[in-house]
Amino acid sequence: MKQTKNGFSWVNCIRLQKTLLITLILGISLLNGAKASENLAFSDTNLLKEKTIKGQIVDKKGSPIPGASIYVKGASQNGTDSNIDGKFSLKVKLNDIIVISSLGFKEQKVKITKRNFYKIVLEEDREQLDEVVVTGYQKV
Repeated sequence: MKQTKNGFSWVNCIRLQKTLLITLILGISLLNGAKASENLAFSDTNLLKEKTIKGQIVDKKGSPIPGASIYVKGASQNGTDSNIDGKFSLKVKLNDIIVISSLGFKEQKVKITKRNFYKIVLEEDREQLDEVVVTGYQKV
């Protein structure tokens, strides 16, 4: 090993860097392990927490669908309608399933995850549209 006048050695410097790097990696691993176990320990309480999600209901072309019905499956008292821009907000719990329906579109179910915004694309239901009868009156 070649040392400088003040006793500095590049080999010792590299060894020290490797040791510090290994220590740092182990420390981060231990911290992540603790965070993972904390998340597991509190995951059941997160299922019970209610949060407000927001979203937008659109068709395949991206046009908003106003008046779409959105409710939490199994909780008919917890529901709302989309506004003129197809937007809505609803209080839900993690893993709830929301049901979205609108005249002329197929019903869709979406499982709630950690996301706070949902863009839901409804597919047209041709059969349902064939059954709709439109009646109009005109005064001449």
